[in-house]
Amino acid sequence: ASAAADSNDAAAAAAASKDGVLPQQETSPTMAYFTSRGPIVAGDGNLLKPDITAPGVSVVAQVPNYNGYTSRSMSGTSMSAPHISGIAAVVMSKHPTWSPMAVKSAIMTTAYQTTRTGPPPSQKQAFGGPFDFGAGHVDATLALDPGLIIDSGAPDWQRFMCGISEVPYNTWDQHAECRPCQVALADAACAPSKYESMTAAQVSRCVACDPSNFNTPSIAMSMLAGPKYVTRTLTNVKPTSATYTAVIEAPEGFKVTLSPQSFTAAAGASTTVRIRIQKSSRNTPYSVWQAGAITWVGSGGTRTRIPLVVRAVQLASRPTEVKLKAWQGSYSYLVEPEWNGVLATANTGLQPSEVYSGTVEVSEYSHRLQVVLPPGVWSYVRFATFNNDVSGWNGVLPDFSSINLQVFKPDGSSAGVSANDYNSDEQVNLENAPGGTYTVQITADTEEAISFKVHVWALNFTAAAASTATLTSSPSVAALAKAASGAPLKVDLTFARSLADGSSAGQRYLGAVVYSGQPGGVYRRLRSVKTLVSLV
Repeated sequence: ASAAADSNDAAAAAAASKDGVLPQQETSPTMAYFTSRGPIVAGDGNLLKPDITAPGVSVVAQVPNYNGYTSRSMSGTSMSAPHISGIAAVVMSKHPTWSPMAVKSAIMTTAYQTTRTGPPPSQKQAFGGPFDFGAGHVDATLALDPGLIIDSGAPDWQRFMCGISEVPYNTWDQHAECRPCQVALADAACAPSKYESMTAAQVSRCVACDPSNFNTPSIAMSMLAGPKYVTRTLTNVKPTSATYTAVIEAPEGFKVTLSPQSFTAAAGASTTVRIRIQKSSRNTPYSVWQAGAITWVGSGGTRTRIPLVVRAVQLASRPTEVKLKAWQGSYSYLVEPEWNGVLATANTGLQPSEVYSGTVEVSEYSHRLQVVLPPGVWSYVRFATFNNDVSGWNGVLPDFSSINLQVFKPDGSSAGVSANDYNSDEQVNLENAPGGTYTVQITADTEEAISFKVHVWALNFTAAAASTATLTSSPSVAALAKAASGAPLKVDLTFARSLADGSSAGQRYLGAVVYSGQPGGVYRRLRSVKTLVSLV
């Protein structure tokens, strides 16, 4: 849960001034400046995070002993999470047979997104967006009667893992939950051009392993290339039959259609809805997140709101970074082009990192290194540290102070910072980075000296070829693949086995696959699209 500041309406109303005039109320809720915000990197952004927000600023809580006190004012997720946990317990007390995901759905879909208090005109104003508060601010009373729930179980999560390539595409046949997805991809009946004439259940079978199809009370599409179809299965939890009608708030630049847009369900019955999302204009910008919502208004007075975030791309890659293992000789993954025509790949090869070593001494808080990138503009540059390269790492939960990574550009401005808690796997990534001298700063709060290594890669996409000494990608210019808008297409990679020996010895590699196609009907290299490939 994210943390929100929430004023006390009753206290504000009771605190009249001497002349009988109510004091000005503070605007609430508002999002705390320190709260975590989305989108998330995990799952390539195909899950909306955060899920929900709750009071989490200056909350008085009991503590065992704090300088002799038994309570103190605290802020953060440690305060907002107990609010959500308590409300979940209340929901479960009324609905003891509900699954945890059903309870989560009830809490999310009944949240609100506008301020409740404050001087005019601050009331009823949006206090953030989906990447600030997820579904919104929790409403404990409404969560008890959501009208509809969107439930899921372990098989749904397993299919999601297949879809984000935590289970590599070329091993799907070895995993029971992934096999139906592999069958669907090979089924000519599952061509996206046919989805409009299909039932929601038929579409659900075809897109079962699309990560955006995961049956959650939110929809996140980080890579929309061409019209995209997903489904949601809605269960009526009213004690009687009810009719639900959708109110659509389409994200700017996109069109959203539902089938059905209205339905009647008996008590406990489920309905699967087909959702089509596509760009509404050729001018819809690429790589820009837009937000909307689908609200199901029930005949019993309920409102079940599903937040929606979407981002258009020329080509979707699942995953956005292929993480090879030393024991693999090959790897396959899926892409979805925006256009109809042909597609070809090329790659930079797998490049070994330049390694810089240093030590943060006990007397230091940080240590700086100078990294010189050759002249020119580099398509992609990565600075990275790894747990195994940091002294004190024991292979499990670390008992040492983790390091943080910050990179400064040649002009002295910050290029980025990476600061994972209890972890030293850090990355700062740059695109179109000019050559010059970069400063890498490693910080650590430690009682003993910590040695580390910084790995640096600089990739030039213009030098990519279909086959390099270390990596081969297909389809290639010599063997073009037929592309259909929004349809999954397989890309195959093979890498030199000699690299596995280097990887086992601690050498790390990074490369990229780039694409050529026919967006706008003209065959050309796609300048802003790539799939990273790492072997670490």
